[in-house]
Amino acid sequence: MVNGTIRAGERETGKHFSVIGTLPLMIMYAIGFMSGTYMPVWVGAIAGRYGAAVGRVGLIASYELGAVAFASILAAALLPTGRKRWPMAAGLIMSIAFNLVAAMAPTITLFTVARIIAGAANGFLLADVNGRAAACAMPSRVFAGQLFVMVVFAVIFFSAAPHLLALLGAGAPFFYCAGAGFLALLSLFGLNAGDREETAGATVPAFRMNLAAALLLAAATLLFVTMNGLWPYLGSAASRAGVSMATLSKVLAAGAVVNLLAPMLSEGLATRGISPALVMTAGILATAACAFLITEPNQPLPFIAGALLVPFFLIFLVPFFLTYLVRLDPSGKFVAASAAFFMIGSAIGPGIGSVAIDWLGPSGLAAVGVATPLLALAASWTALARSARS
Repeated sequence: MVNGTIRAGERETGKHFSVIGTLPLMIMYAIGFMSGTYMPVWVGAIAGRYGAAVGRVGLIASYELGAVAFASILAAALLPTGRKRWPMAAGLIMSIAFNLVAAMAPTITLFTVARIIAGAANGFLLADVNGRAAACAMPSRVFAGQLFVMVVFAVIFFSAAPHLLALLGAGAPFFYCAGAGFLALLSLFGLNAGDREETAGATVPAFRMNLAAALLLAAATLLFVTMNGLWPYLGSAASRAGVSMATLSKVLAAGAVVNLLAPMLSEGLATRGISPALVMTAGILATAACAFLITEPNQPLPFIAGALLVPFFLIFLVPFFLTYLVRLDPSGKFVAASAAFFMIGSAIGPGIGSVAIDWLGPSGLAAVGVATPLLALAASWTALARSARS
């Protein structure tokens, strides 16, 4: 059974963890999620720049997320990971170039094309980065570091967003993404090129379909459905709970800072002898509780607690899921494809939330917010039970 402690560094490869050598993997992971994370800022700004309906720009965002998911799945399935620097450099250059095109595009048509191509480049990067992370000496530490760096970039961006928009206009989010890409490009000089190749005589494990790994990947994806099923409707839930938009903004700003602690806590627990299965169960149940607090009591304090902590628990859980996936699939293919499925969960979550509200009202959103984590928990338990028999 895949149980006990997930200990960073227990891979018997003779390799040592290097912060400098794995920093590019952390920065590029953040780049892959940037556009989706910053969507609340850029969708409205771009709609204003082109005089387009917000819904039309939102559809462009969906095209981009779809391109990320498709490219990530394709790259994970067909391409070897963790080999040379140049594929990552090529993907970064493509991402930087088309972020700049999107930032300055004179027409919405060119903007759309640029976002789709940038999304495809980011999807390739996510697959390559996760494949390399799975082959590192301490994958759990890399996974936690990726989430930490992603949150750091988000805190910086949202803190500076009003000034960046005033200085650079509606294209500011994409200039920011391009700047992060340039930083990642510079960091490639420190990348541990081809971790698997550094192990003398080692062979890359062959990929085999693993139902337990697929169930864990589905469980993590369901948690992204939970998060993104709630997030677009947070404003209306705040209004029902008697929380003003000014207070909600302060809560989200505080939450962004609190989220910095999630990957550090995840990494700490991963090396403290605590059962990861127990930690994952507690984290998933806490996610369901947060969803309930956001949607159902309609009281300020429960709402604030739920809104503050639901992203925290998602960020906290992701490294545990990814580390389990490495154990169940040493080839790294499931980990490489994970970002695509997270994107799919992020993309369909708002739609599921909308349908739930249309059919059942706010109680429907509460039902989705609680049911999807419970389904994730059931999938996780089933995966662990199957792995115990293998």
